[in-house]
Amino acid sequence: MTLVNLDYTYGYGTNNATDGDKIRTQTDNVTGRKRTYSCDGAGRFSYAKEEKAGSLVDSWQYCYDLAGNLTSQGTDPGCPRGTTSTAPPTRASAPAWATPTSTTALGLSATSTAGVDKGFNREPGGTLNSMTTGGKSYYYLTDAIGSVIGLVDADGNKVDTYTYSPRGVRLLAQSSELKGGAQSTLVGAATGVTETGVGAVAAFATGCAESVAVEAVGD
Repeated sequence: MTLVNLDYTYGYGTNNATDGDKIRTQTDNVTGRKRTYSCDGAGRFSYAKEEKAGSLVDSWQYCYDLAGNLTSQGTDPGCPRGTTSTAPPTRASAPAWATPTSTTALGLSATSTAGVDKGFNREPGGTLNSMTTGGKSYYYLTDAIGSVIGLVDADGNKVDTYTYSPRGVRLLAQSSELKGGAQSTLVGAATGVTETGVGAVAAFATGCAESVAVEAVGD
């Protein structure tokens, strides 16, 4: 079974002939979905559309003021859009189920909540690699920018899947928790903070002007 198979393109401009270092399209060869990102004149990510078998299945439009603050958002191309925003997202404190019991210089290493112990293993740079609970190990699957997109058990079986909007909000309709949802809280506990529903390790899962690194995975 294929766990993750993502293709990316970086070309832009006329006929996408100019090669850049920002993601312009992402194709999920497992689900058959292709997401295309567009930027505004200031180089900020502004619009994304997701297609499957040639049909539009989702879209996002973000609009900004001259200072770069998000002012409105919607689904159809063009600004302004119907839903307004008067303030940037604010980072919340750790959720109630994320009760740290041990931390290292790299981040949270263990929690114990309601009698359930969980340990988190990190690479030398601090990136989450795997977690343990109940005597079992689970391993993180990530995309090109480090967002957690799934968990597998020690036998290589995928137990959770996570999908996000371009700004990192978890898309529940495209996510799954095959083991009753237990692992999703484990991911959130390991990262420790939430940002207005942000579900990705990197809040902007896009490739225009910026990618904001936020260690946050939650529902």
